[in-house]
Amino acid sequence: MITIMNQSTLTSEKQNNYEDSIGCIADARYVDIFSYYGISVRYDGTVRCPCPIHGGDNFQAFTYNPQLIRWTCWTHQCHYKYRKNMVGFVMGMEHCGFSGAVKKIIEILNLTSDEIDKI
Repeated sequence: MITIMNQSTLTSEKQNNYEDSIGCIADARYVDIFSYYGISVRYDGTVRCPCPIHGGDNFQAFTYNPQLIRWTCWTHQCHYKYRKNMVGFVMGMEHCGFSGAVKKIIEILNLTSDEIDKI
């Protein structure tokens, strides 16, 4: 059976692949993204601080685990409202949707289309 895709489906798939690629780059360059928002990354790659998304004051409330490539807000569970990856983190910080976060990541990391296409 042969499936024929129309132009809008093809464009949508290409857009999804593009956004997925940016998500992979963001996860790999999490230090740059945290630094942009003034968040210090420890020598072992972890983060522990007040949650910058909801503006918490508990210094143990927000964590990032580089092995799991996930962040967690332990007091308000901001990670459930957004996503646990770096795209979700930017969504929370910028109070925007997925596409807005992707655009912000491109800006923060100063990505070119050549870098994105390599993924």
